[in-house]
Parts: sequence; structure tokens; C-alpha cells
Amino acid sequence: MLTSTLQNEDVYSAIEFVRKLNLLNRGQNVTSEMFDKGKVAFCPMMFSEYRTYKPYPWSVKKYSNFEWECLPMPAGPSGYNASQMDSLLCGISKMSSKKKMAWEFLKLLCYDETTQESLFKYSQGVSVLKNVSTSKNVTKYIQEDAPLDSSYNLEFFDDMMEQAITIKKLDGYDQLYSMADSEIRRVIGTNEDIESAMQNLNDELNILLEKQ
Repeated sequence: MLTSTLQNEDVYSAIEFVRKLNLLNRGQNVTSEMFDKGKVAFCPMMFSEYRTYKPYPWSVKKYSNFEWECLPMPAGPSGYNASQMDSLLCGISKMSSKKKMAWEFLKLLCYDETTQESLFKYSQGVSVLKNVSTSKNVTKYIQEDAPLDSSYNLEFFDDMMEQAITIKKLDGYDQLYSMADSEIRRVIGTNEDIESAMQNLNDELNILLEKQ
């Protein structure tokens, strides 16, 4: 049976750390629009956003007053640089009458290097094949998007993918996530005892999980 795991020291310390960061804002609500105007030093960004807004002329339209670049976020003494990775999963129906053909098609989509390179050429997705993601062709596709006086810094890209974490979404995930996110944000903005608040939230989440 699935259970919530919010009652642990790592969660408590993470919430306390964000509380301290918020105190540095002195009550100011930091938004993504503030980053767009160059008023915020750091902002989490998806790889698709990096590819979309780094090139000219989009970089000028969205980020016109400053230069910017991607770099790994710092990690604390007990943490590491982990990025969230959203994956697209494919499968074969057990009711399929053409399982062999379906398997060959799946391999074409996921294992064929030419097909995987097309992800970089025609979209902002990332290949599941490491040798494709680090190939010269892929570097060329990405570099073609950049303005003449700029270049993509992909030195950190391989390490980022190695440490990426795939979120496993169960039935009702969005509801559970929204509930947990809302309560944690509320607790961060108060002086409530974090451990007690997480115990209450944990119990509420486990009630919902029992119904799954």
C-alpha cells in the first residue's frame, strides 16, 4: 500500500531552509516576471524553455535587459543537484493482435538513433539515448538556434540527465500534489511547528491514498 513520506528530517529541514530564504525577501513576493526583467539572480528553468528563449529574437523579446546562462543549482552538504525529468512512456496493449509489429515500432521510436535525434531537431525534447544526446549532430542542431554571438553551454547537460529524477505519478497524483503543495506553502509563510504540520498533512494524504 502506498503511503505518504512527509514525516522525515529531510522534509523538515527543506521547509526550514525555504523559510529562511523567504525571510531574505523581506516580505516581497518574487515572481517569474521579475526574473524576466533581470531583477532576480536565479530561476529554475526547463530545458524546453532554455532552447525556446535563449535564441534570437526570443531572447531579446523576453529577456531584453540582461545576459543570462544556465548552470547547475547549488546543493547543500546533505543534498545533490537533482533535476525533475518528465518522461513519455510507451507500451504495448496485451490485447494487441500485432505484438511483434508493435515491438518493432516501439524500438524505432525509442532505440533508433535517427528517430531520437529528431527530438532535438524538431522539438524541445531530450533523447533517452545518452550517445545521441551528446552527439555532434545534436550539438549542431542546438547551436543553430543560438544567435551568432552566443553559444549553448551544454557542459552540464550530461551530469544533469544522470542525476535527473523521474516523478512516478499514481492515480489522483495531481490532487495529492496540489493539496500537499498548498499546505506546505502555507506552513512556510507561518511560524507553525513544521513537524506537527507535516504529521497532520501526512495523515490527510494517507487517508486519500487508502482510497486509491
